[in-house]
Amino acid sequence: MAQASFKCANCRTTNLKKLSLLFLQGTASRNSVTIGFYRGLKGNFIANTFGKRQSLLAERAAPPKKKSLLAFGALWLVACSVIALIVLAALSNSAESFAVLKSAVLWCALFAVGLIWRSKVVSSYNVKVWPQAYARWERSYLCMQCGRVNII
Repeated sequence: MAQASFKCANCRTTNLKKLSLLFLQGTASRNSVTIGFYRGLKGNFIANTFGKRQSLLAERAAPPKKKSLLAFGALWLVACSVIALIVLAALSNSAESFAVLKSAVLWCALFAVGLIWRSKVVSSYNVKVWPQAYARWERSYLCMQCGRVNII
């Protein structure tokens, strides 16, 4: 009776593969160091190559990722800087020191409020949503006959 649960819900075959196994089988990391020299140019070089090679199936079977603040922080830094420069340009007719101070305060406030808001969103996702999605991924199997993902 235990074997009955390991059948595809669509085509009823038992030819299932776990998504985590498909991900591991199709993903390879590489790290290599190359040392070379030029005979005529009297120069040497050292190159370090690293990377990840992944099949399309492994990419699709990848586990859910946690959210990060890095990309948002970089974009938010640029956006706040542009807004502060626009405000600074608009206020350049008034007293210079006051305009610079106002622009700096606006930049700091926008940047801080945006980062605090986004960190709460990211933290909430990583604590509440991601563990459930990862647990569901660990129980997921791909039917090798019809292609349906079954959660067992």
